[in-house]
Amino acid sequence: MEPKDLIERAARTCGSKSAVARAIGVTPQRVWEWETGSRGCPPDRIDQLAELAELPMESRVRAVWEAVRKAAGKTLAALALGAVAITLVSSLGGPGALSVAGSGLFRRR
Repeated sequence: MEPKDLIERAARTCGSKSAVARAIGVTPQRVWEWETGSRGCPPDRIDQLAELAELPMESRVRAVWEAVRKAAGKTLAALALGAVAITLVSSLGGPGALSVAGSGLFRRR
């Protein structure tokens, strides 16, 4: 379930989106950012929203799992991009170029 849907359902049970924000300890602006997708909603907040929306446990677990999977996908994409950047810098060679050590740490050549 998407954050937008969770927020709408939680707002119905709490009375308003501002009440949802107060219930989970964030600003109404943050709830709006999650609802519009301009900022990602962390998995722990997804769980809180799902609880406020009175979803059954199985649905709550599924909603949190989806959020974790999305967050992991972004992390893996960032790692892949970083690996490409390191490869490009290393291929340039010369003083100051980075290389990957056998231990997996970066070191200067």
